Amino acid sequence: MKMENQIEKSLQYLSTPDGLLKFGESVARTSIRRHGHIDTSLFVVCEDHAEIVLPGPLDSEKNVEDFAEVARLICIRSGAKGAMLICHAWCTTVAPGEQAGANPADSANGQEIVWLHTETSDGSKFMRWPVMRSHDGKMIELGPGKIEESAKFQGGFGRLLPLKYPTPELRQIAKQTLISKGLLGVNADMPPMFSPN
Repeated sequence: MKMENQIEKSLQYLSTPDGLLKFGESVARTSIRRHGHIDTSLFVVCEDHAEIVLPGPLDSEKNVEDFAEVARLICIRSGAKGAMLICHAWCTTVAPGEQAGANPADSANGQEIVWLHTETSDGSKFMRWPVMRSHDGKMIELGPGKIEESAKFQGGFGRLLPLKYPTPELRQIAKQTLISKGLLGVNADMPPMFSPN
């Protein structure tokens, strides 16, 4: 009973934007210190459990869009109360009126970051941290974090959770869609597996 109470409290904490944000930062920093890299990860908080999906490299715009669709289906199927997406990315900062280059990684103004998007029924939070590398190119730490305005992000992963809690019928439709895509076994209750390749 004590363990069940602890799990319930943990899930309640992770169902808040601040709770997910702190958890995501801990995951990112721990991953870099232990492994020297960040795996794109979707963490879904449900009523009585949590799920994690590792999609592998999202190295093209199509792969990103495909996984964004899958991520939303996962959240509907699971009846998610909260969702967190963490990934490695490059970004550029441009002045008003200027246009960003085609590839931020090749830009003089490009910055390597770890990107975190958290979402619950109470709202969304976006945060990024600059990546710090050693002389041999290995990720070693994250710099100071910066909260981003949610209004800036409208497409792709701009929204993970549905506007209203999904009905049982809608959750079943999402499950069947994942099955039809080959991402979930017919009788499986485990998180879907996704491969962009």
